[in-house]
Amino acid sequence: MARVRSPLRQRIRILAEALELPWWSRPQTYLFRYRLALPPGLEVPPAVTVVCPLPRTLEYQAVSDLRFQAPPDGVGEERQYGNRFAWWRVAGPISLGARMGYDATVAGRPRRANAAAGLPLAATSLPGDGYLEVTDAVQAIAARLSQRIVDRGTYIFRCYEYVVGSLRYGNPIAGLYRAVDALELPSVDCGGFDTLLGALLLARGIPARVVSGFWAGYPDAAMHAWLECEGAPGVWAPLDPSVDHLYRRGRSRRSGRQYFVGSDRVALSVGTDWQFRLAGQP
Repeated sequence: MARVRSPLRQRIRILAEALELPWWSRPQTYLFRYRLALPPGLEVPPAVTVVCPLPRTLEYQAVSDLRFQAPPDGVGEERQYGNRFAWWRVAGPISLGARMGYDATVAGRPRRANAAAGLPLAATSLPGDGYLEVTDAVQAIAARLSQRIVDRGTYIFRCYEYVVGSLRYGNPIAGLYRAVDALELPSVDCGGFDTLLGALLLARGIPARVVSGFWAGYPDAAMHAWLECEGAPGVWAPLDPSVDHLYRRGRSRRSGRQYFVGSDRVALSVGTDWQFRLAGQP
């Protein structure tokens, strides 16, 4: 049986973060290194394009001193979310191995943002995408969770607690689970928690988007994803249901809960299912 942390212990943790006692509750600066490697001898088409994301400059994250390991063939920005990326054209076969990537200085700070409880809850949904799809199953759950609720803040809380309490964490993948995966599979990783929560919020007219990046300041630099929702106009509030799920069960001590994420992460991109163009071509 999983060990569940007591509500008192959670309140002590929240107080400690408010007092900036844990290191992730204070600003941090990282040397961020991103590497892409093609193994020697790999057979590729006559020309293949390798793309990598670039760290975002956001209200809670500043990026400076970006240095490429080898000059890229181009740098671009997709239109929907403003994510930036670099690409290299590689010719094969590769005999010595091709290495691509960059170094950057990333200064991040913790995020605390709340949802305005007084905003009315919409009865109609916003369109999702291939990952945050508002299916009939999602609508059914949203209808149950929104019963006798008229404001956004309460609905966000109910959806968040439903996802944290109902899903099981496991089976991490390199890609991103869809919301339907989180409902059908026995376990999903952080992405599945995020996409299901995001779809539930979209089902009641609350904008939501996934943020993808990496953990920072720990011995491992694993990939991680969390969620943001527009709890009030122009205010994107962070939500990290998978880390909160693991913390409550004694499986993680990292930062992340409803309306708070620490400075122990680097954000690379926001949004899902976005498209980009390389040298004018999609």
